[in-house]
Amino acid sequence: MAGAERKMSKEFGINTPLSEVLEKGYTLVSPKQKEARKQYVERKKHKELGYVLVNRDNVQVVETNLTLAQSGLLMFLTAYMKFNEEGKLFYKGERLTVTEASKLIGKSIAQTRKEIAELEANGLLIKEKVGRSIYLNLSEGFFKCGSVENKFTFVKIFKKRLAEVAKQLSLNELGLLMLMLNHMHEDTHLLCMNPDEKDLRQVVLWRRKDLPEVLGVSKPFVYKTLNKFLQLKITAEVRSVNEAVVLHPSLASRKPVTPEFKDILDVINDSLTTENYKQ
Repeated sequence: MAGAERKMSKEFGINTPLSEVLEKGYTLVSPKQKEARKQYVERKKHKELGYVLVNRDNVQVVETNLTLAQSGLLMFLTAYMKFNEEGKLFYKGERLTVTEASKLIGKSIAQTRKEIAELEANGLLIKEKVGRSIYLNLSEGFFKCGSVENKFTFVKIFKKRLAEVAKQLSLNELGLLMLMLNHMHEDTHLLCMNPDEKDLRQVVLWRRKDLPEVLGVSKPFVYKTLNKFLQLKITAEVRSVNEAVVLHPSLASRKPVTPEFKDILDVINDSLTTENYKQ
């Protein structure tokens, strides 16, 4: 019996009038309602198992200190977070070590250690020594896999989909994706100057040609990588704003309830025009 139910059973007898129970602030829940609530909690937990929340506010503070490869390594590692494990990373059921991480990303241990040292210096990653092994944890000030009480500006990254595309992307390409996610508009999934703007008439969209300058990355690399993203369905084309870049909701979302791609298209087609482009 739950705590509230035990308290209620002590406070009231079997012959207590219903009106008196309700006056005390209690509510009556049918067995059917109780089961529905239980199923809702289980569904919510199941969904939370599948994604990592990235704290955009905090990541944006330090992202200018990182190279594309370092941002890409961060993106790569989020796929190995486990639900309610306080940032610990796991691979095949075992805690992820520096050695194993180097194998996964195809870099030497020396190279991996160097990149990890930079992430650690920026507070994004924590090394934990247990015996002779050194394990990797992501800082929960930046990444969270589990329930979040406090509100922050987040983006959800879906781990299964990320793991699929990460196999086909370099760390630099993953790093570009990390930068793009931080500039994804909540309702339209389009890259823009003001991703938190609620009035869609005021959203300033970035064209493909704007991205090298605004993200600080070379034009050939941006164009080549965007073509690859399109092939992997990380991004998608939208006719009404065909020069803009829209990120697919199968990979990321900023909504508590992830929208379908058709819903995003409806918002774009109904609310945005070429007048929204950066001048």
